[in-house]
Amino acid sequence: AVVGPLPRGAPAFAGEILTGPAPIVDRKSVFTAFLAAVGSLEEVEAFRSALLASNNRVARATHNMLAFRFVDPTTGAEVHDNDEDGESGAGRKMSELLRLLDAVGVAVIVSRQYGGIKLGPARFRHINNCCREALEAHGFCRARR
Repeated sequence: AVVGPLPRGAPAFAGEILTGPAPIVDRKSVFTAFLAAVGSLEEVEAFRSALLASNNRVARATHNMLAFRFVDPTTGAEVHDNDEDGESGAGRKMSELLRLLDAVGVAVIVSRQYGGIKLGPARFRHINNCCREALEAHGFCRARR
């Protein structure tokens, strides 16, 4: 099921915030992935809030695209959604990547610090590569592309 807006006022995030292997830099733009194991919408929002509160570079980023996918423990239904944060199409592509890699129980944020030079479609490749590399590095992929 695709859900609507995430709940606000979620409790503090108790999990570990993981970072991708290395940022991707292209023409002064920097793409960095962060991820966490999640099992509820409250945990997704707590992860996002904790990351933004604890990392000034992320908080000041031009875009913080989010995608998540988990199985609701009470209903057994798959829950997935994304937030593009102004980077039209990026969250949807990240969400599709989670599905293709069969990554479940995870939320990923790819943060982009804009370097002042437009990247065109290359930005989507960087966002997806950053997301994929982080998922693979931390063992969240159950399937290969």
